[in-house]
Amino acid sequence: MPHLQGLVSSIVSILSSIKKRPDAIQEAMKLMLDYSDVCRVYYFELQPSDEHGYLANHLFEVCAPGVEPQIDNHELQNVPMIPYFESWINAFSENKPYFGDVSTLPEPEQEVLASQGIKSILVLPVFSEAELAGFIGFDDTRRERNWTDENAELLSQAAAILGRMLAAHMVDITSQRQEQHFRMLVDMMPMASIQCATDRHIVSWNSTATSVFGYSEDEALGMNLEDMLVRNKFSNLFTGNQIEPADEPNGQPVDAETARLTAEAEPSSPPDVANDLGFTLVNICEARRKDGRIIPVRWRIRVVKNRLDQVTSYLILAEDISDELRQNQQLKESEELFRNLYERMTDGVVYQEENGKIIRANTAASTLLGLSMDQLLGRESFDPRWKAIREDGSDFPGDEHPAIVALRTGKVVQNVNMGVYNPQDASYRWLNINAIPEFHPDRDKPFRVFTLFRDVTESLLLNKQLTVQYEKFLAYAESLTIGVWLRNEKFELTFVNKALASLFAITQEEFFENDGEKYLDFVHPEDRHRVKNEHARHHRDKVDLELEWRLIRRDGEQRWVHVRLVYIETPGSEMPTSAGSMTDITELKVKMDTLQAARKEAESLSKLRMGIIEAISHEFRTPVTSIMGFARLIQENGGDSDTVDYADMIVQSTNRLYETLESILNYSNMISQNLTVRPREMELEDSLRSILENYNIKCADKGLYFQSFVPKNTLVHTDESILNSIVEKLLDNAVKFTHEGGVRLNIRTIGTKLLIEVNDTGIGIPEDMNLAVFEPFRQGSEGDARLYEGSGMGLPVVVKQTELLGGKLHHENNEFGGCRFVVEIPLEQAPVALVPETESPVSSEDDLKILYLEDNPVLQLMMKKSLPEFQFTMERSPQKVINKLETELHHVYLLDINLNNPLTGIDVCQAIRQQPDGDKPFIVAVTAKSKDYLEEHIGPHGFNAYVAKPFNHRTLKRLIASAYSLPETDS
Repeated sequence: MPHLQGLVSSIVSILSSIKKRPDAIQEAMKLMLDYSDVCRVYYFELQPSDEHGYLANHLFEVCAPGVEPQIDNHELQNVPMIPYFESWINAFSENKPYFGDVSTLPEPEQEVLASQGIKSILVLPVFSEAELAGFIGFDDTRRERNWTDENAELLSQAAAILGRMLAAHMVDITSQRQEQHFRMLVDMMPMASIQCATDRHIVSWNSTATSVFGYSEDEALGMNLEDMLVRNKFSNLFTGNQIEPADEPNGQPVDAETARLTAEAEPSSPPDVANDLGFTLVNICEARRKDGRIIPVRWRIRVVKNRLDQVTSYLILAEDISDELRQNQQLKESEELFRNLYERMTDGVVYQEENGKIIRANTAASTLLGLSMDQLLGRESFDPRWKAIREDGSDFPGDEHPAIVALRTGKVVQNVNMGVYNPQDASYRWLNINAIPEFHPDRDKPFRVFTLFRDVTESLLLNKQLTVQYEKFLAYAESLTIGVWLRNEKFELTFVNKALASLFAITQEEFFENDGEKYLDFVHPEDRHRVKNEHARHHRDKVDLELEWRLIRRDGEQRWVHVRLVYIETPGSEMPTSAGSMTDITELKVKMDTLQAARKEAESLSKLRMGIIEAISHEFRTPVTSIMGFARLIQENGGDSDTVDYADMIVQSTNRLYETLESILNYSNMISQNLTVRPREMELEDSLRSILENYNIKCADKGLYFQSFVPKNTLVHTDESILNSIVEKLLDNAVKFTHEGGVRLNIRTIGTKLLIEVNDTGIGIPEDMNLAVFEPFRQGSEGDARLYEGSGMGLPVVVKQTELLGGKLHHENNEFGGCRFVVEIPLEQAPVALVPETESPVSSEDDLKILYLEDNPVLQLMMKKSLPEFQFTMERSPQKVINKLETELHHVYLLDINLNNPLTGIDVCQAIRQQPDGDKPFIVAVTAKSKDYLEEHIGPHGFNAYVAKPFNHRTLKRLIASAYSLPETDS
């Protein structure tokens, strides 16, 4: 080996000339590689380990040319020294080198070293401040080398110099790691982190500082921190670790606001991470943000020094405590509110320590317990002066007091009733007590108990009274003949009376089997699911219910029962919350079934009667229409006088027959309530025109005058059919009993009333018949000597119809003879004046095209002969009419309803209305159906009007002429 002195000198020269320690260490190790003529020189750092003694980490290495480096071998990091290199540690502990051929070393060492191709090795310990810090190793991978103690001693001297440099380097690394770790912890804290040089200028500024003060990092770097402090109150902030707030220049202390902030904020700042990192809480001082807003800030400082204990910089943590101060204020307000509430509570509140001693109480507690606050505070639950008793009158031991139980068990104790002697009242006052234990976060045992109690003396007295009443009720329920049962708030069965057990033919005790659901065994299988669900709904929704079901008694007899379930609201009481009653309704059910059968039979008879009436009406109207139509043709077309007279007689007799049957049918409908009121808008004059013209003719035929006063263009809302019938029957009655003079009709509206007044100069009504004339089949003259024909149904029908419309009928004899009838009908709304429409698509009767659909050829002939001035198309098949709609639409359609065909006149009307111009034709129902049927079934299907059989051809002509604003001329 070269001379050692030259090696040491060279190492010292390198270490002193190269400033960067890692580079200097690397160069020194190269010299040692050349000096020792080995393949590798390296340095391992040793970190103490409880389990392995030390963990070795490969940090530096130099290699001879052609030798594979091991610096990147990850297996040479965190290498456990024990058990693999225990002999090395033993040698190092004595500050001795360790060397030898690998083949002669212990087996664990051979395994690790041979894997790196090492044949011989020398390792030297490195110490730092008398502590083992690492080792320098010399490997030979080319040959087995005979290391000697002399070789080791020579290299140890050079290694000692290099070791000091390595140890210093490791100290630097450790320092850097600690500083990095420190800065990382600082940056993780939610505070502004600021580093200042000794001249107070900022050299480091984190993102939280930007959020707190508003300055970006670029703006803040280089600023003087004191410029951000309000009035530079902390100009001496950086003179040491323990800083007191600076006085004002005049020697006065800091202002009261800062002092208040400091006093309020400091208690809320317990030791934290910042304290652990060496930061000292300096003060609370206001700072000015970039936007000019002043904020309270809590400042912490840490002085940074070098190895020479010289101050190099200051690391500062700043925290905006605006929210904290607001929260403190809110907390104070909440505490004040709680104190006020605490004192004003009507419930007593006390706080007791873990030994049971009362340390705090409110005014209500003092009042309820009958003690002054001085007497109350300091007293324990075990104090015998309490004189506490249970509800049964026995003593209430202190160790069973709810507060003591809560302290002992750590559990909440609720709703315990205790009688406490009140010396002020000289009586026992009953208290309901709740005790809540309180815990420290780090303790399992309560340190205090919060006890709340209220006066329930009156409530308990009331409960006792209720209990007495309840017992009386049970005795009363036991005597009832109907079944009764009770359930509590858990829906558990609590009571069943004897009558219920008798109804089921079981014992009272058996009802309590199956959790009170035994009754379901006796419910008819078809009813069981419904009954169970209804009982569950009663309990779940707290609703009252009634239901009927079949009971199968134990003896097999089936009975019908009516059950009523009632929910009883009794919060906080032991009283029942559900009551049920059961009544045997078997006999009633039989009677009801009999009545139901009778009702169904009556309804069937009523339907049969209505069917017969409808059939009679329909089958009667059609032939009468033919008879009257042809008789009128004979009247109008002349002939010899006898023929005309015969025709007159036919018309009169047919009219009499029709009116008699119509009155009987209408009255029958009304008394059986089958006549329905269907109000709609109607124009008075237009609706009554045909009636007025008819009676104008009748009066003229008898030599009487006829005067009518009907408001023009007036729309009213009522049942048109019934109103017209009332007018017609009143006029018919007046004309029938008047032989001289005449009849006057006056219709007027007053507000929402319609008045119909009919005056005649006839015979009047005898006094003894004033009421009889309104009875069916009665007249002013009766019996074999009666003077007038007719059924006597006119006025009775008028009375019923007036009542249907909600009106009233008055009558009186006129002073100079005759009679006066007044009908007063309420209207749903006031009458409306109309402006009549005059526009028409045709100008004369010749232009009108009319289609008449009628399956009776006689009526077709009668229609054609009666109205020769119109162009008629006669059809008997409804299908043919529908088929022609796409090619031709008529102006007027006269449609019979019943056509002995699956299709009816209603079907044809609907088909017309579905055409593109289907809203233009004027469609009239010409039918033998009753007016009531027409209102119900025809009105909604698109008909403009209807004419009931038998009809007057003049009436039909006027209807058509009115629809198209044609002049009315006699044919």
